[in-house]
Amino acid sequence: MDQEINLQARIDEIIALPLLQAIQAILDLTPNLTTLLSPNGQRLVSHPNFTGTADLNSLATFYIRCGSRCTEEHAPLKNRLDYLALDPLFEAFYERTENMLREAEESGNLTERYQEFEGSCCAHCSGHPAAVIPAGFVEGESLFFEMDEYERFWGDAESTGARYWRDPETNENRGNKKASKEQVEDAIRRGFV
Repeated sequence: MDQEINLQARIDEIIALPLLQAIQAILDLTPNLTTLLSPNGQRLVSHPNFTGTADLNSLATFYIRCGSRCTEEHAPLKNRLDYLALDPLFEAFYERTENMLREAEESGNLTERYQEFEGSCCAHCSGHPAAVIPAGFVEGESLFFEMDEYERFWGDAESTGARYWRDPETNENRGNKKASKEQVEDAIRRGFV
């Protein structure tokens, strides 16, 4: 890769990609990311093949969105499994930066604390990555399926989870069922894509 490409510019390019290309680009980028903190505690990442740093929360917000898009866009099963490889990477990024923040605060090396979240509800409810990723709320996000899609792949087999909401446009109740990694692997073996 050209050493003159800025990391944040590359992430901005990835954000503009279609879902399947975006997942692959994040998979290619994340293994070589290094976490760091700004002097005020902002979570950042760097990469040996790119200049500058990028905001971890921005990248993580996009990662979370890609998981949801797997359901919305009926992503192929293989791509949903590929996406799963990102879960432990992002969990590790937040675990490391949380430890770094704690150490910086304890040592007095943290200047005025970066305001990571501003909102009218809590960080968990608003889906802020620094709250929902460490809590495991987005783990396996790519394995949610619309009800009819789940039934097509697995019939009445028990799901590993479900979520329900009222559709604001139609005022109808909607829901998704969550498959296990093993269920998805089995569906692929049975010829589903």
